[in-house]
Amino acid sequence: MSDLNDDKQGIDARAILQTVLMHKWIVLTVFIVFSGIVSYYSLSKPTLYRSSALLFFDNGLSNLAFANVPQQQKIALGSQDFGYYEVIITTDLFNQRFRKELERVVLSERNDAETVTALKSVSSSQVTLKPYKEVEQFIEISAVNYDSFLVKKMIEVTTDVLKSRVTELDREGLQRSIEFIDEQVEVTRNNLEKTEVELQALQKKTDVNIKQSEGPLAKVLLMKEKLAEFETQIQIRSSNINALNSQLDSIQRRLTGSSSYAAAESSEEKQIKLQIEQLTSQKAVLYEKLGSDAVENPEVQRIDRQIADLRSQYYTLLSSVKTGSDNTVSGDMSQVWKTIWDKKNTEEIELFLLKGQARLFSGLLTNFEKKNPNLLQDAIDISRLLRLKQVYEERLSSLIKQKESLSIQYYGSTGSLKIIDPAKEPIAIYNKVFTNIFVGTVLGLIIGIAIAVGLEFMDNRIKSIAAISSVTSIAVVGRIPPINVGDEDNAVQGLRKKINKIKTKDEEEDKNEIRRKAMISQFNPRSFVSERYRSLRTNIQFANIDSPIRSLLVASAGPGEGKTTTAVNLAISFADMGHRVCIVDTDLRKAKHHMLFDIQEQPGLTDIILGQTDLDTALQKTSINNLHSLTVGRDAKDHSEIFSSLRMNFMMNELEKKFDIVVYDTAPVMLLTDSVILASKVDAVLMVVKHAVTPKSQLQNAIHNLKGVRANIIGIVMNDYADERKNYYKYAYDGYYLSKSQRISTSEEGVKA
Repeated sequence: MSDLNDDKQGIDARAILQTVLMHKWIVLTVFIVFSGIVSYYSLSKPTLYRSSALLFFDNGLSNLAFANVPQQQKIALGSQDFGYYEVIITTDLFNQRFRKELERVVLSERNDAETVTALKSVSSSQVTLKPYKEVEQFIEISAVNYDSFLVKKMIEVTTDVLKSRVTELDREGLQRSIEFIDEQVEVTRNNLEKTEVELQALQKKTDVNIKQSEGPLAKVLLMKEKLAEFETQIQIRSSNINALNSQLDSIQRRLTGSSSYAAAESSEEKQIKLQIEQLTSQKAVLYEKLGSDAVENPEVQRIDRQIADLRSQYYTLLSSVKTGSDNTVSGDMSQVWKTIWDKKNTEEIELFLLKGQARLFSGLLTNFEKKNPNLLQDAIDISRLLRLKQVYEERLSSLIKQKESLSIQYYGSTGSLKIIDPAKEPIAIYNKVFTNIFVGTVLGLIIGIAIAVGLEFMDNRIKSIAAISSVTSIAVVGRIPPINVGDEDNAVQGLRKKINKIKTKDEEEDKNEIRRKAMISQFNPRSFVSERYRSLRTNIQFANIDSPIRSLLVASAGPGEGKTTTAVNLAISFADMGHRVCIVDTDLRKAKHHMLFDIQEQPGLTDIILGQTDLDTALQKTSINNLHSLTVGRDAKDHSEIFSSLRMNFMMNELEKKFDIVVYDTAPVMLLTDSVILASKVDAVLMVVKHAVTPKSQLQNAIHNLKGVRANIIGIVMNDYADERKNYYKYAYDGYYLSKSQRISTSEEGVKA
């Protein structure tokens, strides 16, 4: 399967099909078991019968009697919805009444042992309620049973018991509401009586009447209003006078170069002001005695006329215009000066009179408040008590009306639940045997596939190129398909026959001969697999065009992933191009090259490093042109010191001088540090992963270890990659390069093998 673990690739139909084929026995087992269970259940299941009834419920007792009932009281009265009735039939009390009534009704008509046994397993939980076709306030009650007589009686008894129980609950709710209203009526009456007592006591204490327009309260409010009006006018007049003085000062500076001069107040002006103040005081006394009647009093009117005359006299005294240097203003600005000066005098006269009026009303208000210190507070308290009394009276009237309505409802109600359509005759439910079997088989297949996909999803092994891309950004430079027996040419197949005929005492020799099929690039250079190795060789050559690779390390994360096969065939491919190639076996614990190339195991790499021999002696020529091999040699105690030694560096440099390219076949990266040490010394590293074997985490950790020593990883090879397109490419390749006789000969030999 093309790796379900990869988020980028996703899951397509081809991937699912491959997964099913891979786990076909699991899918088949689940399919058979599930289908068998469903089939057995469907075939052995007896016929079911269904009966139902239709009810209507009055949601919240919606009638005129409850139009003014608060929401909390509606809940207490029985403001129900569908869930309310659904909960009722699940209670133990309802179940007890249901079973008792059902036994009475059923046994009165059919009293036999089978019926008695069937009744023992019946409960109200077997009855279901649901809204009727999404219509509000309609409920459908239904039940199913294998006994048609019993299922109809179940619906009849359910409707009767439910209606009786709902009516009982409605009455309880109404009774609680009436009791609640009685309590509220008593509390409201007590509050009303208490308020009336407080109001009467306060009215006896004071003569304040908030509804009387000529009373003391009205006087106080009028005086406060007039005083506020005078204070506002005083502020306005003062602002106007300041503005006019500023204008006069500006004109005086333009004409004379100096500021205006305010003349000292004359004795006549002082005398007029004093008379006006005396008259204002007399007027205040009269206002205090007469109240609002003082407006039409002759004495008050006489005083107002005298004040008006004095005001005119005072204005006449202020009519002269003087400058700061006592020079009379003349010229074009004289008329402007006169106008502004007149306005200023008028404002000063009005300000003086307003201050007098303000003092008048302030004194009146002060004297009145001293005589009546609690007037305003008493008025506020009386107003509050009158309003509270009105609220209590309205609430008491409303509660009495509600109680009367609830009493009528209590004695005349038949409950909020109405039976619209009683229990229907039972209907046999069609036992869909074949449909159930079909659905069961489909579900079994789906579950089996789901299990297979789940197992594949949890599989962490690399099964696609996209899976490698999800682990690292290193490019895949080669995809090697599995090496089958059919990929061997006639020489190899003939060799296999001879080996099978040879009977030797040493079975290890036979194994070494069989392993030679890993050298497919030598024995069948025209095979599809050999071509893939040549393609890998080309990709490596173009990996570093500017700096050709002289030393290449072939590594893998774990054992058995094909690094040795890749290294050998890659070395053969380079040798076929005429390059001088040396392949070095650096897997000190599992040496293989001497078996593959049929050469001596010693002397080798360790002998050179330990000083037992020289490089020229240890190098062995293979049966392949341009290809030499350096085997492991004798066993060494400390392998890591061998690869870290200076002699190892010297030997690697000598090999690069003697050969065009040196291929190192090393131990697995995650098992030993040998490969990591060598990776830091070579020009390039080629990682080999095996399809459906190498875990993602292992590859990721191996690359991390190699990058830790700054290894130059030029690419990754997907080994044993069983891509479905491989067959097409192989067929096209064989059809293009091989003649018909060669294809037939190879095919016949492959069949014989």
